[in-house]
Order: sequence, then structure tokens, then C-alpha cells
Amino acid sequence: MSENTLSLTLGDIKTEIARYLGMALTAALRSANDDSMVDMIAKRGLSQYFNPPKIYENEDPHKWSFLEPLGSVSTIAPYTTGTLTLTITDETVTLADGVWPSWTADNGILSVGGTDYAIATRTDDTNIELSEAWAGATVADQDYSLKHNGIFDMAEDFGGLDSNLVHAPGIKKPDVMKISESRIRQLRASDYTIGYPQFVATRVISLSTSATQGQRWQMLFWPLPNAAYTLSFQMIPLLDMVGDDTYYIPGGSQHSETAIASCLDIASQYQPGDAGSKKNYFMERLVSSVNIDQKAKRALYMGRMRNSSVHRPQSERHDDFTIEYIPR
Repeated sequence: MSENTLSLTLGDIKTEIARYLGMALTAALRSANDDSMVDMIAKRGLSQYFNPPKIYENEDPHKWSFLEPLGSVSTIAPYTTGTLTLTITDETVTLADGVWPSWTADNGILSVGGTDYAIATRTDDTNIELSEAWAGATVADQDYSLKHNGIFDMAEDFGGLDSNLVHAPGIKKPDVMKISESRIRQLRASDYTIGYPQFVATRVISLSTSATQGQRWQMLFWPLPNAAYTLSFQMIPLLDMVGDDTYYIPGGSQHSETAIASCLDIASQYQPGDAGSKKNYFMERLVSSVNIDQKAKRALYMGRMRNSSVHRPQSERHDDFTIEYIPR
């Protein structure tokens, strides 16, 4: 399917920046310093476009519907294949007729006889080391459960959770509700059991960054998942630069002028005596784009109206859910 002919590429944006600054319109004809400046302005301008400022003082900044992608996470069921050999005063646990999963050391909790044990290392496919020596009697052919701790590292483009978690079609389970990370820690401290996940939270793994990796996030569940569930959600993305000059700007032709206006607003900050001259134009374009985006994602509520003169929610009960009808 071909792209809308009014959509702009990154190259188009850079051309408009160069035109405003009085530079050569063709990248090959610009000096290295000029080209570097155009690139920086484009990066800052698009960042402002993707993360716009407040329009009205008493409202939060707008969140673009085209920057709310769906993500997914798959939980991991407890592993119970095979049996264990545990030796008194020894940290080594040997598995027969099974293979320790790759996540055993980082995310595993060994449960034997209703007691949980921390795992230090996964030596190989059949041996692990507990954090403390086995204090019980030596046993063989011992049943066990290796529970996943319900903490999952998210992809590099994940910047936060913007919804509850929803099951795949056909799975009749309630949504997993998003709560604070501190509340999750309280729940996990008081009850470290497994079951159907009811709550989820997110947290930043570390504030440290490097030349090859920025911040990463984790997702935490409570209770610990008792089965493999695939859950979808709307996420707050960590956006990259759109790509090379041939890549189209997110938002499409409806918001192309707003993307340009944002970049020209940034460019004006580099112009002596002209700083901020494009701010009003950007804000005008932003208001227009926000109105378009709000119309695009506005929900239409439909339903029976018993009395059109009374403005109150109505609902309809089904076996597995309730539909609420909200009069407009």
C-alpha cells in the first residue's frame, strides 16, 4: 500500500529547517557544521512534537493516539518436570529427568515441601546452587516446583505502562490492574504465593546508562503467575529518531505541518534576534492537531435510552461482563 502523498519524510523536515536558516536545501551542499545543526534541530523539534507542551494551564499535555502502540508480555508457568536430589549441608540441587530453564538463576524460586528457597546460580542443565546449604535430610526423587518470580524485563522501546493488561481473545479472565510499584512490593512482602495475576506495576531497573544501552524497565506481577498468560497493553514508547531521510514522520499528513512548526520553533532559538518567533505558530498548529487527534480516538457510546430526559449511565448484564451505556 502506497503512502499518502502529503506525508512528510525526515528529509522534507530537514529541507524546511535549512530553508528557514538560509542554508543549502540539499544536504550534499551543506557544510559539515550546517548539516550537524540541521540534524540537531530536527531531533529536538521532533522530540517536542512527540512530547508536546501543555496547551492550557489546567490540562495535562496531550498524548498522541498514534504514539500509543500495543505491547505484550507472556508470563511463565511454574516448572515441575522431574525430581530432585538434595544433600544435607550442601547447596547443590540435582535435577533428574528434566532441564533447568534458562531463567532459573535470575528469576527462579525453588519450592520444596511448601518452603521457598533462593537460587544463587544455574551451574548447568541439571544442577543449581542454592543461596544457603540444604538444612534438611538428604532426599532423592523429591517433587518440587520452580516458580518464576513474576518480574519481566521489558523491551528497549518500553517507557511505561498506559493501561491495564488484557488477555487474548477467548480467555475469560479479568484484566490485570495497574497499581503502584510500592503497593506491589507490599503485597509481595506479605504474600509470595502463586495464582492468577491480579495486579501489575512497572519500575525502572537502573538509572545508569552507557554508550550502548539506556534505561530499561521491568514489569512485576502479584500473585506470581501460576500459568503462561499472554497479556496485551498500551505502552508509553521510548521513541528513536525516525530513521534516515527517507523515513516518514509518525502522525501522517494530518500532523505534518505541526511537525514542521515544532522544528521551526526550535530553529528560531538559534537565530539571533529571532528567538521564539515561531512559538505562536507551533502552538496554533498544535491546537489544530490535538483537536484532530481527539476526534480520531473519541469513543462513541451507544445503547438503549429508556428516558431521554434523564442523563444517567445505564448498564446491561451478561454472563461474563457488564456493558455500560453513557448518554452523550
